[in-house]
Amino acid sequence: MHIVITGGTGLVGRRLCKALHEQGHQVSVIGNKTIPQESIEFRFIRARLIDGEIPSVFSDCDAIIHLAGANIFHRWTKSYKQLILDTRVKTAQAIYNYLSKQTKRAKIFISASAIGFYGNRGDEILDETSSPGTGFLSHTCVEWEMAREKFSSLDMRTVSIRTGTVISRDGGFLSKIVPLFRLRLGGNFGNGKQWFPWIHIDDLVNIYIQAVLDPRFSGPINAVAPKPIRNTEFTKALKEILKKPAFLSVPSFALKLSLGELASVILFSQRVVPRRLENLGFSYHYPTIEKALRECIDVV
Repeated sequence: MHIVITGGTGLVGRRLCKALHEQGHQVSVIGNKTIPQESIEFRFIRARLIDGEIPSVFSDCDAIIHLAGANIFHRWTKSYKQLILDTRVKTAQAIYNYLSKQTKRAKIFISASAIGFYGNRGDEILDETSSPGTGFLSHTCVEWEMAREKFSSLDMRTVSIRTGTVISRDGGFLSKIVPLFRLRLGGNFGNGKQWFPWIHIDDLVNIYIQAVLDPRFSGPINAVAPKPIRNTEFTKALKEILKKPAFLSVPSFALKLSLGELASVILFSQRVVPRRLENLGFSYHYPTIEKALRECIDVV
């Protein structure tokens, strides 16, 4: 298959491109940053989707995976919040506008989304049928998924991958907190009782690949590990693997003072379960946080 990926140079995109290439698929990546051609195993096309700059490759492929979006781990000023929204929603709308005028187009549109869709929900069990929450992240995810749903009118199968915190050895969340734990400065966030939805990057990549290949995948899919854990359980597993004590905790008020609204990403409680993946028979390589962390962290 020929698969076009937006945002394919990010943490998830790089791993996904490699996996698709290894399976024999043709991959074209759309981005606005130049990267060395000799360092990649796929075709790179430079374009600013947010400005409506849509390459013709979108009408000459079998599937589109839309991963584009500004990194949320940044101070949320008013202008940056608009950038977070626009790089996800406005880019999807530009692709839709282009494809709606074409006689030939892909049959599949898969978009990233996030468990931020559910907002702060305490101990409530959340599956794909649960209602959206409130706040900026929830609003962004709702708009993101509405943009994805529009492609259904073009006779395209559409999927939204609602992703939890990605666990990877190549960067992302772990790269921010493991150094703190190694210095014995790590610990619970807030009271530690909040639910912590996570997913190992290899399982996430496999979810995307199955979403392309399996026609049963449609609509929202919760991309989280099968067993929900609390922040305290994550902290305990991490300190045991690193063999470092974690006596400290970061109070909620300190996080809010230093991070502003971004603190909600860490402090929100979201007991998300992968109901659709369970029903589809998805098999995890890393079903437990202990196994996921051991694969990602080199302990010497």
